[in-house]
Amino acid sequence: MDNKSHRARTAHLWRYTLIGVLTLAPLWVTWRVFDFILGPLYRAGAPGVGAIGQLVRPISGSLADWLLLPSFRFVLAVLITVLTLYVVGWLASQVVGRRLLAALEAVVRRIPFAHAIYGATKRFIASMRNSQWRRSRGRYSVS
Repeated sequence: MDNKSHRARTAHLWRYTLIGVLTLAPLWVTWRVFDFILGPLYRAGAPGVGAIGQLVRPISGSLADWLLLPSFRFVLAVLITVLTLYVVGWLASQVVGRRLLAALEAVVRRIPFAHAIYGATKRFIASMRNSQWRRSRGRYSVS
């Protein structure tokens, strides 16, 4: 009887451990994806938020302290980075932005290793964009 109860306890332990893993795995993956996306956005915008905090300090020390709180700094850095990406995207779609992008690409073409990486990335994104457009063409319009 002791061996049977030991097996039942072991099975009970493994069953609920597995259920716990299966319950938390989607949350963990979601957290990792957000960390993967938001981490670089934060690191890109954090110096700007720090500079804003230092510029504001002579005017309002309490506002500067508030701007430099880690949680607020994270949100503000992500927002600044997303806004910057939006502005770059908007500029790239305008005539002046296309000319600037063409000039930048001309410079990158002259750097052998950078040209290889930039060209491969650009082709990959173009193929993904074309694939997405083909899949969505029959269901809704793409503008």
